Amino acid sequence: MIKIKTQTTKYLLTTNYKLPTSNGFMLVLVLVFSGIFIVVLSGLIGFVLQQHNAQKVKEKQEQAFAIAEAGLEYYQWFLAHNPGDIYNGQGEGSPGPYEHDYYDPEGGATGKFSLEIDGNISCGEVSSINITSTGWTNDDPMRTKTVFGRYSRPYLTEFAYITDENIWFGVGEDVVGRMHSNGGIRMDGLNDSLETSEKETWICPGYLGCSGNPTMPGVFGNGAGWPLWRFPDNNINFLGMVTDFSDMKAQAISNNTYLPPSLDYLPNAKGYKLIFLADGTIDVYIVINTKKLGSYYLNTIDQHWYYRELDHLVKNQNGYTPKPGIVLDPGCSLVFVEDRIWVEGEVNGKITLISAEIGGGPTEIIIPNNITYVHNDGTDGLLLMSQGNITIPWYSPYNMELNGIFIAQGGRFGRDYYWQAEAGPVKGALTLFGSIINARTGTNAYVNENNVVVSGYQQSINTYDRNLLTSPPPMMPYSSTQHRLIEWREGAPE
Repeated sequence: MIKIKTQTTKYLLTTNYKLPTSNGFMLVLVLVFSGIFIVVLSGLIGFVLQQHNAQKVKEKQEQAFAIAEAGLEYYQWFLAHNPGDIYNGQGEGSPGPYEHDYYDPEGGATGKFSLEIDGNISCGEVSSINITSTGWTNDDPMRTKTVFGRYSRPYLTEFAYITDENIWFGVGEDVVGRMHSNGGIRMDGLNDSLETSEKETWICPGYLGCSGNPTMPGVFGNGAGWPLWRFPDNNINFLGMVTDFSDMKAQAISNNTYLPPSLDYLPNAKGYKLIFLADGTIDVYIVINTKKLGSYYLNTIDQHWYYRELDHLVKNQNGYTPKPGIVLDPGCSLVFVEDRIWVEGEVNGKITLISAEIGGGPTEIIIPNNITYVHNDGTDGLLLMSQGNITIPWYSPYNMELNGIFIAQGGRFGRDYYWQAEAGPVKGALTLFGSIINARTGTNAYVNENNVVVSGYQQSINTYDRNLLTSPPPMMPYSSTQHRLIEWREGAPE
């Protein structure tokens, strides 16, 4: 207990000082908290308004994005009815951009999309189409969204290997990329992508290493890639892939890149030798002196072996005579040869080389040496198409490199069975970057009863070239006329 002196109280009273009352104190608190509340409320209202505006902006952006997407979908529909048209149906004199109204089924026209369209064109054919679609709403036209899409027909370059018959990939024969057979497949090598067969079951013959001609599943073997085996699968129609060589010949004649039968020049001619040069031109020679060598080949239709002598060796001295070279047309790098040809060299650019005899044939393409690209970034590409076989002869390099798409339309890609010591029958590795498409079954290796390679390449690696999926060389066959979306991204193309 503490006692207060009375004079202190008297002093306070004499100075007329009054202690604060409770009502005044409450007023101060009310003012303070009211100010705080107003500040908080103002901030909250501002935040709500900001979120509301942001939501409206987001909605407009989403609407603009949906309209831009509708632009891509519209042109995909347009291409289904007008394949290869890159002018929105308005002709070459109207290069775009092309603006269209966007209609909401319930509200009429609510926005617009603008299309910028260009295509990769060679020899008058459109290989792929690039579309940049920009969309906006009518009530906020300054807020736009842009999407990019690339459309292409499904070219056969998406496959590393296609055949119309039964086939065996042995140990050391690897496929990187899709593979398909309209027959059965025995797979003892490696595959890293889908391997499909049209057959649910098939009879595996002795020449594919099966004893007793057993009935086997569509795809079977000891390969580690079995989870990617699919059968039965759709047929790839080789008859539907038959190319109109007459149109190709006419195109080459107009471009001055046509070579008639070599006998038109020399009575002892046996075909042409073409060498691709790094500057993009092609040296041309008429072959006049060859050497024959015996070999065996398998006729997969009657399953019999046949002996033949092939004059595939061009002699080093006086083997050929030069002819004026070929300068390619940048807009249509197509060469048509109505004769047998030997091909090798360095490819610069996208080039298509055809060997076919109109009304005759079949002709043959022989590859005695490496075929490489000057650039490996998709700038270069080669399509070799033969009416008959595409053959790797006995004197090919020990280790061989081939780049390109090799189509043996009525024959096979591969080599015969050679046994002569001078031929050096057993080779090292064959590395192929591209695609093999052949009607008949070809091979690059022959094995004995112990599965040891006795002729051909001990190892082969076939890797598809993804750079040629959408921009292949001219006149590349496709499996469907319908364009499909193969690339999409938000924003304008880089």
